[in-house]
Amino acid sequence: MPKLADAKCRTTRSDPNADVLLGDGNGLYLRIRPGGTRVWIIDYQVAGHRRKTNIGNYDPKGGDAESVDGLLAGGSLSLAQARYVAASWKALRREGRDPAAERDAAAAAAEATKRAAAAQPSVREVIERFLAQHIEGKRSAPTTRYLLNRLAAAIGELKIRDVTRKDVIAALEKIAEGQRAGRSAKQLAGDILIAAKRVWRFAESREWVGESCIERLKRGDLDARPNKRDVALRLDELAEVWRALGDPTRCQAEPVTCNSYDLI
Repeated sequence: MPKLADAKCRTTRSDPNADVLLGDGNGLYLRIRPGGTRVWIIDYQVAGHRRKTNIGNYDPKGGDAESVDGLLAGGSLSLAQARYVAASWKALRREGRDPAAERDAAAAAAEATKRAAAAQPSVREVIERFLAQHIEGKRSAPTTRYLLNRLAAAIGELKIRDVTRKDVIAALEKIAEGQRAGRSAKQLAGDILIAAKRVWRFAESREWVGESCIERLKRGDLDARPNKRDVALRLDELAEVWRALGDPTRCQAEPVTCNSYDLI
């Protein structure tokens, strides 16, 4: 039979030299610290080992939750609520379970999940790391940064592991609806897709994503195929191209690009 009453829980004085324990039944005790703090504990044996587990502070009004997990998470329990938890735990012990161990394991799993989620970078963070490690210092850096920043403006705050192909397509289609002087917005969306593929490969290599969700996407899926033009240069125009390739003040192309022209 329960032994405690709210009046006793509230008025029992603390001992300045030791804890005061007030038992109630089902292993439930109210521990009164020397400083006056009143804490509920459940004391029981499992597999030959004794466990004493703090389940929350004593509060005459109690918490707002109704479930055992909710009450334990709230941390403040009335006498009736503490009895409810103690009775629930006793039922679990009769099934051969260790409720305190299960509670600790659940808390550890939740914390591990939280840490894992915090370690997962967002799309914007992956873009910044990709730019810093592979693009910065190259002549193409400003253009690549512009393209990827357009994508980051749409989905940059999402964790990259959670981004789906639909998310990327929706962002690119929205970009494709815009306008840019002298250039098709669809072409811009296609250029962003090509740059984004490199970012997702970068993320895949670091196991931030299992597999790139956009690797199979093509510019044609966005109706963003580049315009092909057949241009025939006159001999004097071709000579001017060769002169420009050899002049670093006029040619801003990558060296590998210039060398490829030398092989033609």
